[in-house]
Amino acid sequence: MLQRTIKKEIIISGIGLHSGCDVLLRLIPATNNTGIVFKRVDIKDSKKQLIPANYLIVRNTKLCTMLINDYGSSVGTVEHLMSALAFFKIDNLIIELNAPEVPVLDGSAIEFVNAINNVGIVELSAHKKYIKILKPINLITDKYSFKVLPAEKFIFNMAINFENAIIGESHYKYVIDETDYIVDIASARTFCFKEEIDYLQSVGLALGGTLSNAIVVDKDKVLNPSGLRYVDEFVRHKLLDAIGDLYMCGCEIKGEFFGCKVGHEANNLILREIFNDPTCYMIEDEIISYDKPFTITEKDIIY
Repeated sequence: MLQRTIKKEIIISGIGLHSGCDVLLRLIPATNNTGIVFKRVDIKDSKKQLIPANYLIVRNTKLCTMLINDYGSSVGTVEHLMSALAFFKIDNLIIELNAPEVPVLDGSAIEFVNAINNVGIVELSAHKKYIKILKPINLITDKYSFKVLPAEKFIFNMAINFENAIIGESHYKYVIDETDYIVDIASARTFCFKEEIDYLQSVGLALGGTLSNAIVVDKDKVLNPSGLRYVDEFVRHKLLDAIGDLYMCGCEIKGEFFGCKVGHEANNLILREIFNDPTCYMIEDEIISYDKPFTITEKDIIY
């Protein structure tokens, strides 16, 4: 299979979920082996603008996935857009934005999906690459558990278990090219608890959050007038996030993931577990190489 990009430029505007900033986003077609790269056009120094969608520079996973390059330039809430790009198997894209956060839109990936569908996908001349899992990998903490097994395609089994009765315990299985991502996953929205909102806003988070871009749960009820889009929307959104977070390895993974109570932190750490051990995986075809190596250490990462 050949590498892919979009056929023509897409412009999307919206508000940042956490920053509250107005954001103008441009998705720009890119050539072979460019990878997916964010470009902060509001930063004047051109050498500081580029922020590759690379799991090694995920340095903050508090309520979203944030990338920070070696110059300190950041872009947050990238996971919903990355999830849409994973679905379309887009390898190369420049993502220009004039703010430190991708717009949240309706809190899901569906508006990104619709925008990309409207312009279409084009194949390039270079061959795709894949990461193939070769042996079982386990990541277990007191908060969550993650297991990865060899498989011939990307599969994700997501399980959640909240004490809240509305969310509760549920699980969902996604199989690439078999599960209908657009119908079953893309519209699942991010969520939070009403009692958390004042605190989050006091520390500079959720400043752009409304009932139009997030599900808000208040004890035993959902505050959104239209209710839920799916009975199990919460686990579907966790799955949406994980698909986007895992795509920051630079390509599709052939492996089966089992995640229980996982979030952005675990999604990033499981990639680090995989790539820390060269015997865990192999690269089928050529992996993208970036112009500049990253010098990231664990002390730089905020969980």
